[in-house]
Amino acid sequence: MSETLYLKNLEFFQSSLQNYPARAYEVFGLTFLYSLPPESVTREKHRLGVLPRSPLDFYNLGVLFSEEGRHEEALKLYQQAVEVGGISRIYLLTLALLMSI
Repeated sequence: MSETLYLKNLEFFQSSLQNYPARAYEVFGLTFLYSLPPESVTREKHRLGVLPRSPLDFYNLGVLFSEEGRHEEALKLYQQAVEVGGISRIYLLTLALLMSI
């Protein structure tokens, strides 16, 4: 099944490369980016200047900053995740407690 999906996507990429070369390389780059571990995706998106839009983007960037010891910046990002919606304060507090253990 996955081999069939791979071949289907390869065929689509080759067709796109012929018809829309610039767009095909953009998609290829995104495919590579999202094949990385989640923390690497967040780090690379931040490095490339991609601004967070979703609650999960703000949360993941907050985790990255927290791991780097940038706790005040992380707290602001967690607050933005709550404000944007989709992530509750209780969820964030629970995660903070679990991470401190």
